[in-house]
Amino acid sequence: MPKRNNEYIRQEIDIADFIYDNPAKNREDVLSHFVVFFQRNRRTIERYYKKALEYNKTRLHKEEEIKEEIRIEKKKEAVISGILSRNEALKILSDIANGVSRSVGDEGGMMVPTDSDRTRAIQTLAKFEGWEATKEININNNFLDLMVAASKNKTQ
Repeated sequence: MPKRNNEYIRQEIDIADFIYDNPAKNREDVLSHFVVFFQRNRRTIERYYKKALEYNKTRLHKEEEIKEEIRIEKKKEAVISGILSRNEALKILSDIANGVSRSVGDEGGMMVPTDSDRTRAIQTLAKFEGWEATKEININNNFLDLMVAASKNKTQ
Protein backbone atom coordinates (compact mmCIF):
# COMPACT_ATOMS: atom_id res chain seq x y z
CA MET A 1 0.00 0.00 0.00
CA PRO A 2 1.50 3.33 -0.99
CA LYS A 3 2.31 5.83 1.71
CA ARG A 4 -0.12 8.71 1.81
CA ASN A 5 1.38 12.14 1.80
CA ASN A 6 0.19 15.21 3.64
CA GLU A 7 -1.44 16.73 0.55
CA TYR A 8 -3.96 13.87 0.31
CA ILE A 9 -4.72 14.01 4.03
CA ARG A 10 -5.19 17.78 3.81
CA GLN A 11 -7.63 17.34 0.91
CA GLU A 12 -9.68 14.83 2.94
CA ILE A 13 -9.81 17.29 5.82
CA ASP A 14 -10.84 20.09 3.46
CA ILE A 15 -13.71 17.96 2.18
CA ALA A 16 -14.73 17.09 5.76
CA ASP A 17 -14.71 20.76 6.73
CA PHE A 18 -16.73 21.66 3.64
CA ILE A 19 -19.35 19.01 4.44
CA TYR A 20 -19.44 20.10 8.08
CA ASP A 21 -19.86 23.79 7.20
CA ASN A 22 -22.41 23.13 4.42
CA PRO A 23 -24.78 20.41 5.65
CA ALA A 24 -27.36 21.33 2.98
CA LYS A 25 -24.99 20.30 0.17
CA ASN A 26 -25.69 16.83 -1.17
CA ARG A 27 -23.12 14.23 -2.18
CA GLU A 28 -23.15 15.11 -5.88
CA ASP A 29 -22.57 18.82 -5.18
CA VAL A 30 -19.60 18.05 -2.98
CA LEU A 31 -18.08 15.57 -5.44
CA SER A 32 -18.47 17.84 -8.46
CA HIS A 33 -17.03 20.80 -6.55
CA PHE A 34 -13.91 18.97 -5.35
CA VAL A 35 -13.23 17.09 -8.62
CA VAL A 36 -12.72 20.51 -10.20
CA PHE A 37 -11.11 22.14 -7.17
CA PHE A 38 -8.48 19.44 -6.50
CA GLN A 39 -8.21 18.34 -10.14
CA ARG A 40 -8.50 14.69 -9.24
CA ASN A 41 -10.67 11.97 -10.69
CA ARG A 42 -14.14 11.26 -9.32
CA ARG A 43 -13.18 7.91 -7.76
CA THR A 44 -10.43 9.52 -5.66
CA ILE A 45 -12.78 12.25 -4.45
CA GLU A 46 -15.40 9.60 -3.59
CA ARG A 47 -12.83 7.85 -1.35
CA TYR A 48 -12.00 11.20 0.27
CA TYR A 49 -15.73 11.86 0.68
CA LYS A 50 -16.27 8.56 2.55
CA LYS A 51 -13.35 9.26 4.87
CA ALA A 52 -14.61 12.80 5.41
CA LEU A 53 -18.03 11.48 6.46
CA GLU A 54 -16.40 9.14 9.00
CA TYR A 55 -14.25 11.98 10.30
CA ASN A 56 -17.32 14.21 10.72
CA LYS A 57 -19.19 11.48 12.61
CA THR A 58 -16.42 11.27 15.18
CA ARG A 59 -16.21 15.07 15.30
CA LEU A 60 -19.95 15.37 16.00
CA HIS A 61 -19.76 12.60 18.59
CA LYS A 62 -16.95 14.40 20.41
CA GLU A 63 -18.87 17.68 20.32
CA GLU A 64 -21.92 15.98 21.81
CA GLU A 65 -19.77 14.43 24.55
CA ILE A 66 -18.34 17.85 25.42
CA LYS A 67 -21.81 19.43 25.44
CA GLU A 68 -23.08 16.64 27.72
CA GLU A 69 -20.14 17.14 30.10
CA ILE A 70 -20.90 20.87 30.25
CA ARG A 71 -24.60 20.14 30.95
CA ILE A 72 -23.65 17.74 33.76
CA GLU A 73 -21.25 20.28 35.29
CA LYS A 74 -23.94 22.98 35.20
CA LYS A 75 -26.41 20.64 36.91
CA LYS A 76 -23.84 19.78 39.60
CA GLU A 77 -23.15 23.47 40.21
CA ALA A 78 -26.87 24.19 40.47
CA VAL A 79 -27.34 21.41 43.01
CA ILE A 80 -24.30 22.46 45.02
CA SER A 81 -25.30 26.12 45.04
CA GLY A 82 -28.80 25.16 46.18
CA ILE A 83 -27.56 23.19 49.18
CA LEU A 84 -27.02 25.01 52.44
CA SER A 85 -23.53 24.53 53.77
CA ARG A 86 -23.00 23.48 57.38
CA ASN A 87 -21.64 26.91 58.29
CA GLU A 88 -24.60 28.67 56.65
CA ALA A 89 -27.03 26.47 58.59
CA LEU A 90 -25.15 27.11 61.84
CA LYS A 91 -25.24 30.86 61.17
CA ILE A 92 -29.00 30.83 60.57
CA LEU A 93 -29.63 28.75 63.69
CA SER A 94 -27.32 30.98 65.70
CA ASP A 95 -29.18 34.10 64.54
CA ILE A 96 -32.52 32.55 65.53
CA ALA A 97 -31.14 31.45 68.91
CA ASN A 98 -29.81 34.98 69.55
CA GLY A 99 -33.20 36.49 68.65
CA VAL A 100 -31.95 38.43 65.61
CA SER A 101 -34.88 39.80 63.62
CA ARG A 102 -35.02 39.52 59.85
CA SER A 103 -37.01 41.23 57.11
CA VAL A 104 -39.88 39.35 55.51
CA GLY A 105 -41.70 40.13 52.27
CA ASP A 106 -41.48 43.07 49.91
CA GLU A 107 -43.12 45.56 52.26
CA GLY A 108 -40.18 45.42 54.66
CA GLY A 109 -41.95 43.57 57.50
CA MET A 110 -39.78 42.29 60.34
CA MET A 111 -39.93 38.86 61.94
CA VAL A 112 -38.57 38.33 65.43
CA PRO A 113 -38.01 34.73 66.61
CA THR A 114 -40.27 33.67 69.47
CA ASP A 115 -38.96 32.00 72.62
CA SER A 116 -40.14 28.66 71.20
CA ASP A 117 -38.20 29.30 67.96
CA ARG A 118 -35.11 30.21 69.94
CA THR A 119 -35.36 27.06 72.09
CA ARG A 120 -35.73 24.80 69.04
CA ALA A 121 -32.78 26.54 67.37
CA ILE A 122 -30.64 25.93 70.46
CA GLN A 123 -31.70 22.26 70.55
CA THR A 124 -30.83 21.87 66.85
CA LEU A 125 -27.48 23.59 67.38
CA ALA A 126 -26.79 21.21 70.27
CA LYS A 127 -27.44 18.22 68.00
CA PHE A 128 -25.25 19.65 65.24
CA GLU A 129 -22.37 20.42 67.56
CA GLY A 130 -22.69 17.25 69.65
CA TRP A 131 -23.34 19.03 72.95
CA GLU A 132 -25.80 16.30 73.95
CA ALA A 133 -23.55 13.39 73.01
CA THR A 134 -22.86 10.85 75.71
CA LYS A 135 -19.30 10.79 76.93
CA GLU A 136 -17.40 7.53 77.16
CA ILE A 137 -15.56 6.89 80.37
CA ASN A 138 -12.60 4.58 80.07
CA ILE A 139 -11.99 2.61 83.21
CA ASN A 140 -9.00 0.36 83.21
CA ASN A 141 -9.10 -3.14 84.71
CA ASN A 142 -6.77 -2.31 87.61
CA PHE A 143 -9.24 0.25 88.94
CA LEU A 144 -12.11 -2.25 88.68
CA ASP A 145 -10.07 -4.89 90.53
CA LEU A 146 -9.35 -2.41 93.33
CA MET A 147 -13.04 -1.50 93.61
CA VAL A 148 -14.12 -5.14 93.78
CA ALA A 149 -11.46 -5.90 96.39
CA ALA A 150 -12.47 -2.90 98.47
CA SER A 151 -16.12 -3.89 98.42
CA LYS A 152 -15.22 -7.43 99.53
CA ASN A 153 -13.15 -6.08 102.42
CA LYS A 154 -16.10 -3.94 103.60
CA THR A 155 -18.49 -6.88 103.63
CA GLN A 156 -16.16 -9.10 105.65
